[in-house]
Amino acid sequence: MRVVDVVQGFLGSGKTTLIDHLIREVFTKEKILVLQTEWGDFQLPDYGSRVKVCSWDWEKGFPPVEMQKLICTPGVQRVIIEVNGMSPGQKLLETLEILRAKGEISLGASLAVFHGPTWQTMGKPLEELFRSMALTSHGFWIREGTVDLHRWIMNVQPKGCLTSGDEWSAWYRHVIRSTRLKGLAKIAWTAGIIMAMYLFYWLLFGKI
Repeated sequence: MRVVDVVQGFLGSGKTTLIDHLIREVFTKEKILVLQTEWGDFQLPDYGSRVKVCSWDWEKGFPPVEMQKLICTPGVQRVIIEVNGMSPGQKLLETLEILRAKGEISLGASLAVFHGPTWQTMGKPLEELFRSMALTSHGFWIREGTVDLHRWIMNVQPKGCLTSGDEWSAWYRHVIRSTRLKGLAKIAWTAGIIMAMYLFYWLLFGKI
């Protein structure tokens, strides 16, 4: 089953650079589709037939039917979706969850690139967008980061996996493990609530 990863970040943050690292150092033998929602100064190099690149206008949203057509491109093992920080990342993740529930895809990592100087300049006026990006990501590449930026990310996403830009394979594996543990914790919490409700009703009706 093909795996879908998401990379979020504002224009010029380094999303495309991160994708290049992932392709070269992490997904070294996979056939990949890169879906870009913007074109910055740095373009992906030619990897040959192993990697396909296509574009999508994020202003159209991320409707499940259209996304399914793109993601399910024949011969692709992994899809990396590059998302502009201005776009509704949460909507994309909701669409991907629909496709996962249908058995079309497997969810990989949700990653974000934070560029320190950009955050320092735009962090206040675009705080909700930065916060949304952090809340919908589990792995963070911090470029030219400050103590305040690291502290802010860990406050918004306490279990986020941070890197300053090395050991890409180890970082990606760490993000995947963290995401799975978070999912298991959520399942356990939900199961506990259900069991508590059953116990409550059993005790209630048992006394009637």
